[in-house]
Amino acid sequence: MKKILYNTCEFIKYFFDDKTIEKTGSRINPYLEIKKEKGKYILNSKNVNYSYGGLHKVFQKIFKKINLEEEKIKDVLILGFGAGSIVSILLDEYKFDCRITGVEKDPKVIELAKKYFEVEKFSGLKIHIAEANEYLQKNKNTYDLVIVDLYIDYEVPSEFETIQFLKKLKEAINTDGLLIFNKLIYNHLSKKSAMQLVDRFNEIFGGIDVYKIRTGLTNWMLVYKKHSISLIDRK
Repeated sequence: MKKILYNTCEFIKYFFDDKTIEKTGSRINPYLEIKKEKGKYILNSKNVNYSYGGLHKVFQKIFKKINLEEEKIKDVLILGFGAGSIVSILLDEYKFDCRITGVEKDPKVIELAKKYFEVEKFSGLKIHIAEANEYLQKNKNTYDLVIVDLYIDYEVPSEFETIQFLKKLKEAINTDGLLIFNKLIYNHLSKKSAMQLVDRFNEIFGGIDVYKIRTGLTNWMLVYKKHSISLIDRK
């Protein structure tokens, strides 16, 4: 009886104990950690989740809200690839048969993605270790889905919120394509920055939908499609 009880406790502990597996860092991200939560790996920066934790839930929710399963997705561009959380949703959960291009600036993040999250198992995935702005400048392709998840810890670097960058994003979207831009709101200044970003989007794209996804903090997901009409209070 004691042995059965011990084994049961160990089983529960394995799946529900939070464990830090590895702490590391890079020039781009001074602090990175791999944790195991409920038996699954997640990647965190110092203050926020980068892949497979809360951020994974954010993208699951936005994909559901915009009925992504109804879209014809054949070519995808992910700017800010992280450890591949978005890819796993598209391929493992939605079962899309699509080609995915991932762009990630930090080689250490890609190293962790291969070590803990088996991103190399995904056929049709090409990962480029590159800065997103430079990649877009050279890019000649267009995509059915473009996702922008560009962060250093909890900040979107300012160069990714400029008119120039948004124009290059627009050029990368197919005629009937879809764009999703993730903007974290964590204080008054970040909300003000998000409002300014929405204004720039409206100027370049002529209308976007803004979905507010709450998982602790709030993520504003700026979504552009041909029918977008500049809404800013979607739930």
